[in-house]
Order: sequence, then structure tokens, then C-alpha cells
Amino acid sequence: MVVLGIDPGSRRTGWAVVESPGPRLVYRASGVLRHGTGDLPGRLASIHRQALDLARAQGPDEAAVESLVHARNVASLAKLAQARGALLAGVGEVCGGRIFEYAPSKVKMAVTGHGGASKEAVGRALGPLFADGGRPARRAFETDDESDALALAACHALRGGGPPRAPRAGRTLGQAFRRAGR
Repeated sequence: MVVLGIDPGSRRTGWAVVESPGPRLVYRASGVLRHGTGDLPGRLASIHRQALDLARAQGPDEAAVESLVHARNVASLAKLAQARGALLAGVGEVCGGRIFEYAPSKVKMAVTGHGGASKEAVGRALGPLFADGGRPARRAFETDDESDALALAACHALRGGGPPRAPRAGRTLGQAFRRAGR
């Protein structure tokens, strides 16, 4: 299974792609889509085009996106919601609408075992999940958006795809994944 993780934004969007071919995850690629500073309608068109191009290039089976949970004010929330819609429409065209949403606290809980973990803690916890010796943890990410997208993709892949499920109490998904011999 190939999973595209997306950390949406109206000015920039983090993305990451992982594969789950066997016992560990394989990091494929990650980056940031920049949407510019122009008017919102122009940015939305750019967001849709970039998301569609990204999804076509990476060929995900499923996508994991951060849910819309907070914003500084109503205007920011509205812009973010519209940007997410443009992203989801572009990605959904390629992966047949198999897009799953995760709250940031759920991703942090799945990866680190603590829903309030710092971005640094999430980055440290990601490395051991990958077959290539933790390359993503050592890689310098362009922005937090990129590393957040990797955590989203890893969280979804470790869950085995499909709708979100909670790990057994007291265990991160990575621990459950390793214990099951995957």
C-alpha cells in the first residue's frame, strides 16, 4: 500500500509518501507545495493543480490528511477549509476518494504514545518505523508541515489503511506494529 500524507494549508502544504510492503515502512518522498500569496481564488486553483499533479506523480492507494480542528479566527478557518477542499478534490481524483482524516492529537498518540507530544518528539519517534534505518528522522525537513505529513502517512500505513482504529491501550502503533512482527 502506498500512502500520501497531507498537512494542508492555504499558503503551503506538507506532503509525504510511504509504502508498507512488509515488516517496516519505506520512505519514498516528501516535500512542501507552495501556493503563493495572491488572492484566495487563484491560490485555490493552484492548490488543486498541485495536489492533482502530486497525486498523479506519486500514485497513492490512499491518503491521510490532518483534520480541520483549529484556527486562529473564523476567516483563517474558512480559508483553510477551502484549501483542504481543493487539496482533497485533487488527490481524490487519483486515489478514488480513499482519503482518511486524523486529528493531530491522534497522530501524535499513534506515533509517540502521547497526544500532546512536541514536533521534535514526533520526529524522533518516526525514525525507527522505517526500513532504511530511520532516514526520515535524520533528514532535514524543509518545514514542520513536511514532517507532520510524514507522521500522518506513517500513522495511516501502520494502521493498515482504511478507517482509523485505535491501538491497544498503552501501546503506540509502532510498538504494536513491531510486536506483531510486521
